[in-house]
Amino acid sequence: MPGSNSLIDIKGTCKFNNDKSITLLMFYAEYLNYASQKYKSKYPKSITTLFNQIFKYFDRNLALDGLDYRNWDRFFLQLHNQCPGGAPVYLRTLKAAMNVALEWNYISENPLRRIKLPKRQKKEQVIITVDELKSILDATDNQHLKDLFKTAYYTGLRLSELLNLKFKHIDLGAGFLTVGDENWNTKSRRIREVALSNQIINLLKNGTINKKPEDLLFGKDTQFPYSADYVSRTFKNAVRRKQLNNKIHFHSLRHTYITMLANSTEVSLPALQRLAGHSCITTTMGYVHPGRMDLLKSVSVLNRIN
Repeated sequence: MPGSNSLIDIKGTCKFNNDKSITLLMFYAEYLNYASQKYKSKYPKSITTLFNQIFKYFDRNLALDGLDYRNWDRFFLQLHNQCPGGAPVYLRTLKAAMNVALEWNYISENPLRRIKLPKRQKKEQVIITVDELKSILDATDNQHLKDLFKTAYYTGLRLSELLNLKFKHIDLGAGFLTVGDENWNTKSRRIREVALSNQIINLLKNGTINKKPEDLLFGKDTQFPYSADYVSRTFKNAVRRKQLNNKIHFHSLRHTYITMLANSTEVSLPALQRLAGHSCITTTMGYVHPGRMDLLKSVSVLNRIN
């Protein structure tokens, strides 16, 4: 039975498994097996983390179709209070899982579709200047990681994408790199091309000598990639060593790239969406941050009103 911090009254609002119902535990086991075969290891791990949270509040032998909107809503409100940053991720993951449960006829409707979490005030994202990037590179001893950090800054690639890049994905003559192939599934499940700036073309020219197509662009060696945690930790250590804004983290490199292009009048939003690998242009538009002069210029029309 659930502990004293359970969000529901088992006897009053939920039902346990019967011969025709599947339990939370049974669904978790089946869905985890399904996801492990279909997706990369990162997603199955997130499923396990999610259900560990669920089993803290709901008895794992409860029938899946015995939990309604009210039960789940109370669960996520409590989760939001405890972990406001993680709750939206948990909600997205469980919505996807329950959609599969609906397709498998384990439930008659997805109660998660109606759940809305309290909105959080968004934190201001940090932009890394060129001088700050130089300081970070100066504080990094590993030349491969220096090149990786610089490539992230001038391409906007996600860390997972950088760690999967091979020399076969680079076409310096055309000035493009390709993200994704038949064996490499991207986050958006779409293969995309990213145009290379002169900084990256010049950076990679010297490093392509005697390299095989299947060699990793960034790795401990040509076959073994760095771990994402190691790269992020090394980057953060360099930031702290130079006493830069502590809000700067590895993803700030990607955020800076997209923001710089988004606020340029020479780059269209559709082109930027392709470069960033966003599945929805709404996500791309979120990077457009008008400056103070832009805001003053916008309201200057009011000065002409008598």
